[in-house]
Amino acid sequence: NTMLGKGNCDYGVYFRDGKRNVMSNNVFGGHTTDGIRFDSSAASNTVVGNTIRTNTVSGVYIDGAGADGNRVVSNYIRGNTIGLQQYGVLIRDGDANLVTNNDLIRHSSAAIEFTNSASSNRIVGNRAFSNSFYALRWLGGAVNGNVVSRNLFYRNGPRAVRASSGAKNLFLNNVIFGQGAGVHIEPGSISNRFVLSSKFFQPHPITFPSSNRIGVMCFRSESPLYFPFLSVM
Repeated sequence: NTMLGKGNCDYGVYFRDGKRNVMSNNVFGGHTTDGIRFDSSAASNTVVGNTIRTNTVSGVYIDGAGADGNRVVSNYIRGNTIGLQQYGVLIRDGDANLVTNNDLIRHSSAAIEFTNSASSNRIVGNRAFSNSFYALRWLGGAVNGNVVSRNLFYRNGPRAVRASSGAKNLFLNNVIFGQGAGVHIEPGSISNRFVLSSKFFQPHPITFPSSNRIGVMCFRSESPLYFPFLSVM
């Protein structure tokens, strides 16, 4: 199916409290908000093999304290550099969602973002490139316990990853190249584990403000690492 908003439809598909639905092999584009939105207690749904492009806010938006256990798998999610879409996948409050094997291209903000209290989500095996600011960003005091693993991030604005807050998130076995900085860690991001077995191919693998005193685990990098004010585990 092809569902094109052409500027006069808010969503391609909107689920509020729906469970165990499958959206497969569709085209969602041109909607004034999101291509696909899971709201409230929409849980255990699957988005697989779709093309999701040039919606105003997000390709896939997971929002709600009960929007848990959804799967976003093997989709082509594309924006453009003039503001459509801002995010490829935006997870706000949802827990235990899986985002895997997607291509996320040319978003005006971030390919993937966690915010508010999004926790215990898994971002695995995705390819994010040519996004204007970040491949991945998380912010929100309760963005905890997420796993980011085996992703390829390249040519995403000034930084591949921005960690603004949260705790006990794990970043491992990722490949980052073609950026000024790989991971930017801010003072509100505490007790996270970067960057176990990850590979960096740029001159500044990790950057942070001088006030940051976060423990970092870094076992392998293609560039030398410099950690003022940090304890390296």
